[in-house]
Amino acid sequence: MRHTPPLAPTLVELDAQEAALWQDPFDPERLCTYQAACRAYEAARGTDHPGHAIRVVIPVADRPRHLDACLGSLLDLCRAFGYGGQDDAGNWRKVSVLVADDSAEPESLAAHAALCRHYSAAGLACEHFDPAAQLALLTALDAETRAAIEPILGPLADDPAQFGHKGPSRMRNIAYLRLRQQQRPGTPQLYFFIDSDQEFRIRLAEDGSEPYAVNYLHHLDRLFQAPDLALLTGKVVGDPPVSPAVMAGKLLLDLHATLTALAALDGTAPCTLHPQERHLGDDAGYHDLAQMFGFSEAASGLAYHCPLDGAHDHIACLAHFAAQLDAFHDGAHPTRMTWYSYQSPAASRTPARTLYTGNYVIRAEGLDDFIPFAPLRLRMAGPTLGRLLKASRGPAFASANLPLLHRRTVAELGQAEFRPGVAREAQGVDISDEFERQFFGDVMLFSVERLAAAGYPEVDAAPIDTTLEAVEGELLGHYAQLQAERHTRLDALRALYATPDQWWHGVAALAEARGRIERFLAEMEHNFGRDARGFAYVQDAAHRASRRAQLAEALRAYPDLRRTWRTLLTRLGPCP
Repeated sequence: MRHTPPLAPTLVELDAQEAALWQDPFDPERLCTYQAACRAYEAARGTDHPGHAIRVVIPVADRPRHLDACLGSLLDLCRAFGYGGQDDAGNWRKVSVLVADDSAEPESLAAHAALCRHYSAAGLACEHFDPAAQLALLTALDAETRAAIEPILGPLADDPAQFGHKGPSRMRNIAYLRLRQQQRPGTPQLYFFIDSDQEFRIRLAEDGSEPYAVNYLHHLDRLFQAPDLALLTGKVVGDPPVSPAVMAGKLLLDLHATLTALAALDGTAPCTLHPQERHLGDDAGYHDLAQMFGFSEAASGLAYHCPLDGAHDHIACLAHFAAQLDAFHDGAHPTRMTWYSYQSPAASRTPARTLYTGNYVIRAEGLDDFIPFAPLRLRMAGPTLGRLLKASRGPAFASANLPLLHRRTVAELGQAEFRPGVAREAQGVDISDEFERQFFGDVMLFSVERLAAAGYPEVDAAPIDTTLEAVEGELLGHYAQLQAERHTRLDALRALYATPDQWWHGVAALAEARGRIERFLAEMEHNFGRDARGFAYVQDAAHRASRRAQLAEALRAYPDLRRTWRTLLTRLGPCP
């Protein structure tokens, strides 16, 4: 069927079509009609398009496959909805990309540069901001300034080849300087920060499809017409946005529920793990510490929702399930993911407290708010900054229903191309570094939350040391309780799986699956069992004292760093 879009739809008409798109059930035919209407609307705006120029910023480290998928999805989004239109040469007028490369491997740097050239030739202007260009920008600063902002950007390197893997927070802060340097006076500009493992589409619970159904750039342009909006954050659908260090307890619960369900069934019978409706869960159903963030926490496990199509039995279901387990170490979750639920972005705008570093948008003045404490390489950097923004920006820091699709792993690899804090070794997977960074990231987050309530960073006498000590003690108790729960769940899971009369032990076709499950249980024991190295780190009093001193020093330095940073931005640009 051919679709004839209106010649010049109004915003009211576009909004009506968008709302109609989400009538149950979702209809791809309506999506085609809606996309065509959006393109017609953009065409009617013409070459003097009054909307914002949107620069998409993608920090990336050794992830060419992820980056290709990310850039490809942005180009597909432009083609589907037509934001800003194209010039005579086929270039998108209002959309460009800054690839902020934090790679350490020369092959990755070359691949990322080639991708930027490829997508630029396809009409999506992409700048490859590599370590050499980053060092050139920073070494052009005087020595006094470089020393003053080292707690924001970290130390420099003598060689660009040694300037990779700085971490995403440092990389974003360096990208802020580049954006400020390129700023043009009088141009309405938005900077859209995303992660390289995200795409500009959604995932639907009805059938697991991933359509281009959200007109992200159009909605951002409209939302930022409001002068009181300075920073906007979205969320993600698909894989959870948190570390496996805080999802293991829920996964063990779900593994037990899955094996319990399968144990009661005939392995050769047609698969019945296909409930009519997917479990939608809540905003933090995957998180072991959901209650600390104000979310409800269910105690029951969630059995696997088998995604296989066509006729298949429980043997095939278990084999597929086992093949998903290893991706958990990279942050994918086989039983807990989030799905898109429609709400108009304008109607969904609400004051925020958490900034999702993989999905946030700022005006030029938002560059003032660098990612704090970046050289400490803590997890929870976005939520920590969010608490500071809530205190300083108030309702000008908001969230809206504009989630991106989060895909932790690459299909052909079954794992992420690169993930800091996760060491894959011959003897298994070790996430002790990630576990440690998660714990002290939580200490920083909840300390900042309390300090901000007491007036920090404006109040000089904020009780930094006593707050850190109190929060650390409380979290140590929470983590110890969580660790004990994981011990119990892991023991129960091992006992259930190893019971000799379970049907999966005698099936030759499941030899590989059994190997995967047994290896995964061993890795869970290594990372979350009684002798887990990561938990030993946080139990060590001397290590905690050293880390706590780092956090206290960073918190005391932050107020002066903000003033130094803003002075630097004023000196840097904008370009003439």
